[in-house]
Amino acid sequence: MSWADINPIDQSRAAFKSMKPYIPTVEHRIMHALAVMDTATDDELEVRLDLRHQTASACRRKLVQCDIVEATGDTRPTRSGRKATIWQLTAAGWAKHLGVAPPPPNPPPFTQEQGT
Repeated sequence: MSWADINPIDQSRAAFKSMKPYIPTVEHRIMHALAVMDTATDDELEVRLDLRHQTASACRRKLVQCDIVEATGDTRPTRSGRKATIWQLTAAGWAKHLGVAPPPPNPPPFTQEQGT
């Protein structure tokens, strides 16, 4: 029997079953990439981590559902020029899964008035 003889739902289930042992590793790779990159689109994660779109977006979606990753509210273009959501780690993502506090936001620039 070849893959062509199996219906698409069974193919999807088989593909998921074959990837299941690697999913936690992929999720950790995505979290680490977001910690290093600060923000990223799914497309940028795919390129940086050498992942297929389906794998990257499914694992990132699970991280969103677990309140580890969130959308920034902004978009930027993908390699194909389409607008893509920009993702970042949540405070919970930084704390629970990386063991550190999120980096502080950029402080406002020092002004002369503050110095006097």
